[in-house]
Amino acid sequence: MLLIPLLLLIASPEANQLSAVSGHATNALTGEPLRKVKLHLTPDADEKSDADSAPRGYVTLSGADGAFEFSGIQPGSYSLSADHLGFLKTVYGAKRRNQRGDTLILHPGQSIAELSVALTPEAILAGRVVDEDGDPVAGVRLMLMARSWNNGKSQYGERFVGYTNDRGEFRIFDVEAGKYILAAEKGQHFADVIESDGRSEKTFVETFYPGTTTPEAAAPFQIQAGQQRGDLELRLRAVQTFHVRGRVVTSALTAGTPYRTMLALEPQGKDSWSSQRYSRPGRDGTFDFSEVAPGSYRLTLRSKGKILSDQPVAVTSEDLNNVVVNEVVPVTVRGQVHVAGAAPAGVKPWNPALFQVGLRFDDGYSGKGVGSTPAKSDGSFTLENVLPGIYYLQSGVPEGAYLLSVRLNGEEMMGKPLDLSRAQAADLQIVFRYGAPELTVKVQLPAITAQPGGGETRPPAPVVVVVPEQSREKPQHFEAPVNGTGSGTFKQLSPGAYHVYAFEEVPREEINNPRFLDVMYTKGTRIELKEGERKQIELHVTSAADVTQVLSKLGINAE
Repeated sequence: MLLIPLLLLIASPEANQLSAVSGHATNALTGEPLRKVKLHLTPDADEKSDADSAPRGYVTLSGADGAFEFSGIQPGSYSLSADHLGFLKTVYGAKRRNQRGDTLILHPGQSIAELSVALTPEAILAGRVVDEDGDPVAGVRLMLMARSWNNGKSQYGERFVGYTNDRGEFRIFDVEAGKYILAAEKGQHFADVIESDGRSEKTFVETFYPGTTTPEAAAPFQIQAGQQRGDLELRLRAVQTFHVRGRVVTSALTAGTPYRTMLALEPQGKDSWSSQRYSRPGRDGTFDFSEVAPGSYRLTLRSKGKILSDQPVAVTSEDLNNVVVNEVVPVTVRGQVHVAGAAPAGVKPWNPALFQVGLRFDDGYSGKGVGSTPAKSDGSFTLENVLPGIYYLQSGVPEGAYLLSVRLNGEEMMGKPLDLSRAQAADLQIVFRYGAPELTVKVQLPAITAQPGGGETRPPAPVVVVVPEQSREKPQHFEAPVNGTGSGTFKQLSPGAYHVYAFEEVPREEINNPRFLDVMYTKGTRIELKEGERKQIELHVTSAADVTQVLSKLGINAE
């Protein structure tokens, strides 16, 4: 049996005060023992110490019969995880990947024995990609995509990726159970400056299984734990394509660094590097994107890491010629951030120099914007080289305060986007106010289970979620960790009405689903918070079975 302390102790407790953990690693589907499983015993975050003598964790391997043992362990609270090729990474006690599992509680001289660590085999999805004639297509990027929610709207994001080989075959592995759609795209990132042949041609476009060009028309399929499916055939769709030609007008081409100037053509509403196209304009500014499928795009001009222009273009049924991309005159935003009122007792005075202000471009997907800049000691700030457009404010919140007012050129814009599309200069006034209400939520913690050897295991604490009532149609939520006494505290809320929920277990991607929240509405508690108020409530914990039942009624698989 191999045991490797990650950091040797300088001063160890007496041997009879040390602890041990042992058990067996098995295949969760067959129950067969698994050898050579790497198991990690990691101290809880609040158990870790900055001292050089503190252990960072322990590692061991399971034997031929699946048995494993950690010995000489310092008493404390730990999490246990396991890795093995061909199996999903497993956290003991967790129901899903990337969720917290049970906490192992080791008292001095006690141990935990007979633990069963069951590893779920990875699911594998395999098949081939062919063209409209049935011939294999190499170099295609395959994406298993799962649904999530953003701003009240359903969207699909990639979770697992694979590529076709020279025979058009693909294999996507390390997949967990769930409902997915399958997409394929053959990217062409760089365009020539000018092509001699101007004929329009057909090219492959992003295709969703079984052969559609939109995710809404795709056929979702449920993947079971450990399932191996190798019969998929995806026929790439080819459509008539066109050119987007034109000229870039920018001083960057004559400033001695034209090679650092790049033009990107990216599909509107899709944040995927693989679907973007790039062209380095010629010294005369000309560019030509070939094989562009019909659709809505954005042309984004960058030089030396700075966005100089960003404009929409639409390709329909013919070449798009004589497009002019002008370097736009940037907007300079000057403003002031201020905190009204007196800091509560125990809160350090606010230091404006530590405050960061930024803007996020409101295109719904790309994350473009203006990087955060620090305010000066008097609270003033300047955001330079802001591309004209619609933005949302991004900033921190001073301790003990809440956002009271955002005024753009004298107009109140709280909760609204900031329109910087028609001005070369703007005034932005940000006001916070001390007196953020504080909400403490008390929940019943799951029972601690005594284990053979005297140690204990504690299931994960419930998930506590707060949803502003005004955002139910476009939900946004806040979470607070629940401590060992069953309390979770929210300190950065604004005065207003909220709905508060406690879940034994909930898929995070569904919390922002308006339909899910509508059905769960009666499971939560409505509260109103006033400025400076400190409120404590007790919540009933909605069971994992109830959540699964609700998701099933909505046609959502909770795995």
